[in-house]
Amino acid sequence: MAIKEFNNKVAIVSGAGQGIGFEIAKQLAAQGACVVLNDIDPNLATEASQKISSEGSTCIAVAGDTSEPDIIQKMIATAVETFSKLDIVVANAGITLFGDFLTYPGVLVDHYYLLPLLPGTRHIKIWQLMA
Repeated sequence: MAIKEFNNKVAIVSGAGQGIGFEIAKQLAAQGACVVLNDIDPNLATEASQKISSEGSTCIAVAGDTSEPDIIQKMIATAVETFSKLDIVVANAGITLFGDFLTYPGVLVDHYYLLPLLPGTRHIKIWQLMA
């Protein structure tokens, strides 16, 4: 039997309802990690978590917008309360805005580009998972 590289590890993966984030969560789980899977879309988060769990892995969905500090705290609390620790965080969530940057409404620029630069913004040390 092969040794699972992430056995007994706990991971949070944001933006994992589909695409690259889903595959990161799926691979971590397949390698033994317990995964807290996040997506802004509650249906995608639940469906993705159920797919991973149906393959015999442990995966919990926490839906929400990761630009909101309360959602970050909820993901961390879920990991720690459920699995007693947190080892890995993959900050995969992102925003795709199509169009010419110079034509974006000011509210989009403020929310997606300036918000992380505001004084008092809390940051979490992120571990990047590279295969």
